[in-house]
Amino acid sequence: MILHCIRHGITASNLAHRFNDCEDEPLLPEVRAALAGVSFPTEGYDLVHVSPLRRCVETAAALGMRSWILDPRIGERRLGHFQGLTSVACAALHGESFAAFSKLDADYVIPGGESRAEHLARVLDWLEQTCRMTSGRTLAVTHGGVIDFLYRIGTGHSLHGGERIFASDNASLSSFKVHWPSVEVLEFSKPLISRA
Repeated sequence: MILHCIRHGITASNLAHRFNDCEDEPLLPEVRAALAGVSFPTEGYDLVHVSPLRRCVETAAALGMRSWILDPRIGERRLGHFQGLTSVACAALHGESFAAFSKLDADYVIPGGESRAEHLARVLDWLEQTCRMTSGRTLAVTHGGVIDFLYRIGTGHSLHGGERIFASDNASLSSFKVHWPSVEVLEFSKPLISRA
């Protein structure tokens, strides 16, 4: 299967570096307009999956996609009490838990949220099922955390830990060749719109 993943366009939370896992936040109007001007070939996919969060749905619609399957398994990690906060605010308000979270540990559960291992489990469940459904081309409009896991699998990086998240840029395309359970990175974080 060839899997194309688009990370959603930029939102106000992205610009402010705020954690956002669930708010029904729209894309910035200028980003939505820029995406609408992109000539993206939306035909020729066997499956199109979109995270149910508004920023992903708006990205899909702006790119001209006409139909898709909403799949919460490719939604953002549930961030619990970090929701809506910047890293600075998280460190000030939830110092101990934010320090644990920042280690990218598999099993640390954010209070009111989920662990990386739980997030990974639902992403892998989606990926395995999708591979059973098609060996052709699949498109997913999703989030940085999902793309991070695919990149780590495809490059042999540890699935957890390290000092960075391989999220790709907003409004970018990353491509993978998937032959379950093998993942190969074909292209990473190719911009869909100019980064003026």
